[in-house]
Amino acid sequence: MSEPYSLEFSLPASAIKSGNEVLRMSREQRAQYVAAIRGSVAMIVRPWMRPEKPLERARVTFTRYAPRPWDNQNFVTACKPILDGLQPEKIVKLRQGGRAGYGARFRVNRGCGVIVEDSLKHVAEVYHQGKAHKRDARIVVSVVSDRGSGMAG
Repeated sequence: MSEPYSLEFSLPASAIKSGNEVLRMSREQRAQYVAAIRGSVAMIVRPWMRPEKPLERARVTFTRYAPRPWDNQNFVTACKPILDGLQPEKIVKLRQGGRAGYGARFRVNRGCGVIVEDSLKHVAEVYHQGKAHKRDARIVVSVVSDRGSGMAG
C-alpha cells in the first residue's frame, strides 16, 4: 500500500475575491480572474510536489484567515477557482466558428493535476475560517488522499 499523499500551500487573501465581487465582474473579467487563480495554483504546486497520477479521492480543506469572516456561500464561491486549479490541465473547445470548421476556438484550462476532478465522487471539500490581522490574511489549502472515509461514491 502506498503512502498517503498530502499537500499544503497558501495564497494571500488579497489575491482571492469574494463570491459577490466575482459575480459583479463582466464575463471577460471573470474569465481572466479565474484563469489567473488557476495559473497561480499551477505555479505554486510544483511538479515534484504533485502525485504520480491525479488522486481519485481526496479531502480538500480551505482555511481562510482574515480580520472579518465571509458568509459561507461567498467563501465556497471564492474557493472554486482554486479547486479548479488542482485539476489536470485540459484543452476545451469553446465553439465552432466560421465556415467548414474554420475559426474553432480553444482555451487551455491551467491546472496542476493533483485531483482527477472536483465532483463529489472524487473530492470532499471542507471550509474553515479563522481570525488574523490584515497583514497575515491568507487562504491555506490542504489536500489529503482519502481512502473512502465518509466520501460519496
